[in-house]
Amino acid sequence: MTADKLRIIVVLRADLPEMTRGKGEVQFGHAVASCLVQAMAQNPALVEHYMAENQIKLAMEA
Repeated sequence: MTADKLRIIVVLRADLPEMTRGKGEVQFGHAVASCLVQAMAQNPALVEHYMAENQIKLAMEA
């Protein structure tokens, strides 16, 4: 897999009234950190490759 195909995509629920933009951004950060920790346990080489390149992260609302 090439680095340009590595992405972390986080989908946030848009229907939560108590979720301000700031809280959503914090939750996004927690999700990315959790994703990296889990991926590191399963495939450390892939995480190292991701960290050495562009580290693309996408936040989407649903």
